[in-house]
Amino acid sequence: MQLIAVCVGKTREIEIAGATVQTAYLKSTLAGPCFIGPGGPAGNETAVHPDTVYAIAEEHYAYWATRLGGNSSQWRYGYFAENLTISGLAEQELHVGDELLIGSDVRLIVTGPRIPCFKVAWRMQQPQSFVQEFAASGRTGVYFAVVQPGTVVAGDQVRIVHQEKTNPTVFDIGAVARGELDISGQELERLLSLPYLSKTAALLLGGIYYRLQDRADLARSWEGWRDFLVSEVREECTDVKSFVLSPADGGPLPRFPAGQFVPVRFHSAAGQEFVRPWSLSTYVREPTSFRISVKREDHGAASAALHGEIRTGSVLQLRPPGGEFRLDRSRVMPLVLVGAGIGITPLLAMAHAHLDRGSRAPPLRLIYCVRNGSTHAFRGEIEALLRKRTDFQARFLYSRPTTEDHQSLQFEAGRLTAERLIAALDDLAIEFAGKTIQVPWYEADMYLCGPPSFLEEITAGLLERGGRPERLRTERFSPDALAPDPQRSSRLQQAHVVFCRSGKETDWLATEGQTLLELARSIGLELPSSCRSGYCQTCQCRILEGTARYEFTPLCAPAAGHVLLCCARPASPVLVLDA
Repeated sequence: MQLIAVCVGKTREIEIAGATVQTAYLKSTLAGPCFIGPGGPAGNETAVHPDTVYAIAEEHYAYWATRLGGNSSQWRYGYFAENLTISGLAEQELHVGDELLIGSDVRLIVTGPRIPCFKVAWRMQQPQSFVQEFAASGRTGVYFAVVQPGTVVAGDQVRIVHQEKTNPTVFDIGAVARGELDISGQELERLLSLPYLSKTAALLLGGIYYRLQDRADLARSWEGWRDFLVSEVREECTDVKSFVLSPADGGPLPRFPAGQFVPVRFHSAAGQEFVRPWSLSTYVREPTSFRISVKREDHGAASAALHGEIRTGSVLQLRPPGGEFRLDRSRVMPLVLVGAGIGITPLLAMAHAHLDRGSRAPPLRLIYCVRNGSTHAFRGEIEALLRKRTDFQARFLYSRPTTEDHQSLQFEAGRLTAERLIAALDDLAIEFAGKTIQVPWYEADMYLCGPPSFLEEITAGLLERGGRPERLRTERFSPDALAPDPQRSSRLQQAHVVFCRSGKETDWLATEGQTLLELARSIGLELPSSCRSGYCQTCQCRILEGTARYEFTPLCAPAAGHVLLCCARPASPVLVLDA
């Protein structure tokens, strides 16, 4: 291999598809030697991507010129936004972790593939669907990190001096990120632990890893009612008890997304049957038991029977975990959990699950509202988590604190309002590739759970002040545990989706949980896509009729009247797409 050119660029604002984009995409070729330091080539800047050195094969110029009917001689080196143009560079042969020596000084380590976005289609003067073709071609280029700084110049020889053949190739990493190559959760976990893995690739692979972790675990689930033994009963505060439940048959338990509930059936001493859905209040990766935490309500017959009659050794019957209020652990924005009263139970499970991500977890904020110290459940458990993690902050609000509370506990007095919540989130930020990026409160992923009046007041206040509906997820808790949740019951269960241009249509079912892109593929319709995370915008499609919703806000928002198929689902009974 040989170094053909060295290119650098400065960050600038460019108009792309009617939007102003900050980018360092445009590069210039250097005529002489260039020093490559830990941050990349001297004089080069990056706008968004944290990877320090980007290289592409010289041969790709001729390939893409032929493919697009152009003339590669009209493209100056750096046209693909690369820092290094290298002859003989092959994505299918380089493994993540391989090391290259350029000349006699500079040593680079392979960190991953380029994950193309909409800018490559703009640069190549192609439609957005070109991003998918570019990504799938195996000719996207390679990201490197600098192991040994030094000076390079065009004409230097490039040699592979170390190989990591047990790691996937650059091409394979790209295929996994696009969803075109299956990989096990164990292998993903190993890759994500590599210190040199590209931050951009890790962002996408991390989302895939947690989607694998949290998907329905049908192999270890069960049908119908199953007997569980109460192995522990613990008092959390004056009116809340936790019940640890272990399967009576000793069999395995399925993984479940944090935030879900289990239907519980039991009989009182008088023979009355109760069936109630109670939230699972903790999370572990491989559960051997479930924990529910239940408040004794003044007029709740089921909770009274549970508190008064159920002991260690009692038998309850459970169905498998379910529910749509569940944590999306693939997200990269700060997580905010807001709970009132017994609404803390699913949020506590979410906190455990989020922190289980380790160093990859974005910052976590918990705001918990109770009447006073005697009704403050799980204080010790939450404080134990706070001592372990510096990226976790919690605030406790007491609406009616007692004199004893003022003397012995740390809390904030008063009720929570939307203004107070926003003020508490004025310092949100994420760390990405060594940079601190400030995040406005309305970009955080927020989960709220509590009484209906509490949720209505807070969510209405947030929306009035610029909150984004797709960022706010709520779960209503009321004394009548079987009362239907208006938000949940209004969530669409079935829709008819028409792909107008292709002449195909089908029904979408909420129980199957498919995105619009997955629905299209299920009927044999292959639509343009690449990242499947709302990043590249390749799957952007115009809505002709109806509406769609996102389970999470895509990393890059689509144009008005359009939707990103890879992360959207129908929100109206009929949805017609220009696809």
